[in-house]
Amino acid sequence: LPPSQLWDHKIKLEDRIDHLLKPKLYIFSLAEQVELKKFIDKNLKKGFIQKSKSHMVLPFFFPVIDYYKLNKIVVKKKYPLPIIQELL
Repeated sequence: LPPSQLWDHKIKLEDRIDHLLKPKLYIFSLAEQVELKKFIDKNLKKGFIQKSKSHMVLPFFFPVIDYYKLNKIVVKKKYPLPIIQELL
């Protein structure tokens, strides 16, 4: 992640809103917990993820995939865009 800047957007939450969220708990096996800890530790060290400073957390984890490189090699469909005035 890039370094924090003064203009980074932060969302301020009210102090006590945990009564609004009743998230479902996801149970991980011991093997899944070990793998998840390895993944988190490895990516924290690389700087790909960072610890949250929020007082609210949700009990789920999902990876986000960056398709930037894949999108560069996707064959684009080339067709002309219609002229708006002709459609009206």
